[in-house]
Amino acid sequence: MKNLFLIHAFCFLFTNISFSQSDCSNPTHIDICPSVVLVGETNAGMGDDASAPCNIAGEDKVYELSAPNGARQVFVAIENATGPMTVFVEEMVCGTGMCTSESILSGNTNLTFNVSNWNTITNFYLWVDAATTVTYDISFGADTGSVWINLPNLLGNLQFDSSLCMTPIFNVAKPFFHVKFNGVPQTHPMTLAPLFSPGNMCINTFFKNTTGLEGVKKFDFKFNGSGYAIVTGAPSIPGSYNIGNWVTTSSGLNWSYTFNDVLGIGKGDFLGVPNTCLTYEFCFTIIPVSNDPQLTNVDVEIVGDGFGAPYSGYISTGCCPIPFVNCLTGNFGPGSGAGASTFGFGFADPGGPLPVQLLEFSAKVVDDFVNLKWVTATEVNNDYFTLQRSIDGFEWENVKNIDGAGNSNSEITYRYTDEHPLDGILYYRLKQTDFDGRTSSSKTVKVDVGIKENIKIYPNPAKEYITIENGNNSDIQVTLMSIPGRKLDLETISGGEKITLLMKEIPKGMYFLIVESNGMLIKKEKVIVQ
Repeated sequence: MKNLFLIHAFCFLFTNISFSQSDCSNPTHIDICPSVVLVGETNAGMGDDASAPCNIAGEDKVYELSAPNGARQVFVAIENATGPMTVFVEEMVCGTGMCTSESILSGNTNLTFNVSNWNTITNFYLWVDAATTVTYDISFGADTGSVWINLPNLLGNLQFDSSLCMTPIFNVAKPFFHVKFNGVPQTHPMTLAPLFSPGNMCINTFFKNTTGLEGVKKFDFKFNGSGYAIVTGAPSIPGSYNIGNWVTTSSGLNWSYTFNDVLGIGKGDFLGVPNTCLTYEFCFTIIPVSNDPQLTNVDVEIVGDGFGAPYSGYISTGCCPIPFVNCLTGNFGPGSGAGASTFGFGFADPGGPLPVQLLEFSAKVVDDFVNLKWVTATEVNNDYFTLQRSIDGFEWENVKNIDGAGNSNSEITYRYTDEHPLDGILYYRLKQTDFDGRTSSSKTVKVDVGIKENIKIYPNPAKEYITIENGNNSDIQVTLMSIPGRKLDLETISGGEKITLLMKEIPKGMYFLIVESNGMLIKKEKVIVQ
């Protein structure tokens, strides 16, 4: 099971208030892993000696980070910062190497730095650079290697429970949920009385998993705007089985509840012990404006936590800074959504299961491409699939629409190759759309594309220009965006495999550099203009 492979990080705690000069000739040396915490750090009394591409005017403090086997990612946690600062990481020689940076204001921040030469160097230099005197606590960790694992499928049989956990039945076709309005059990069609007055609707959904580990992680509720004037839910609900809370996000009449387990490993509200009935209740204050079943319909989508999903491949090893407990599990750990089951139903739709039964959905990296494959056992009223991609499993972009089979009772195999995947960890899912416009989403699959050096962006921070070097010889389009999302018009110089953006008229600050090819995003990087 995946959580057996979580890396337990131990830490050393130091109090290191230093007022002597710390520079490239006398850096503060840090050996990671295990993770290291320094308390009460300050840049007071330091010089202004970060390298020119990686510097702002003010006092600097430099740390020499030594990783045992190199690192693909360096993790830094800043706590109790008393003012704004910029954190730079250099990969080569201290004071002269290429650098990447992140700016923070104050308080607590977790930072991740991807390093391109992780397999050739073991030392990195981290600068804390501030225009004024600041104090802070800082801790370090790193992704220092990988281990091959082969996990069996322990998901089990998470499914709607139809064993009549509760009566009366709301809909005989779907005995796995129940509705109460103002404490009165409802049957289909509902009677919501009085109309145009606030009332309390409670939706109970029943699951079971008698053989495996997967639990329920998220509920999405979509109320019909023609049947409900206002919908309000509780901001947080305690878990029923696992220790944690269901936390809400909302937009208009759409409400989502996601379970946050107390350990922070992405587990759903289920302890992995077989249960006769797993009952989840969510209550909303509503103002009903109709008793038409089609208008009082509520669409419900449920997503599992993916625990116990099979996995063959490399997982990251290393350590996390103490406040940054999920830095490694964000890449390969459990609860990431890989293999998660998806369920859906509506109060007024004729049946319970999703219109497409997926037998398989997989993603595999081959020669810097991602090959995706999915197999359906049955399809009902299926218009098309939308293949979606994400770098974090939360924000999704559409990659391609693929026509469905409409109606089918035989196995159908679909394939698509993402020829422009982004670097690092990627998530994919399928959004299925019926001919009547209804949608549902598949489980999420995850792949590690790695860090490719086909697109190089330098210098960063930039002053007069920034160069984008395209090593794969494909046509690219480059856009510089402000943080609010405004596109900036820049003079460009193109030559061979390089595009240079002239930055002389650009105000100082942070921007996003977007690199696309044939309308597909292939790289997105923060850049700082000084």
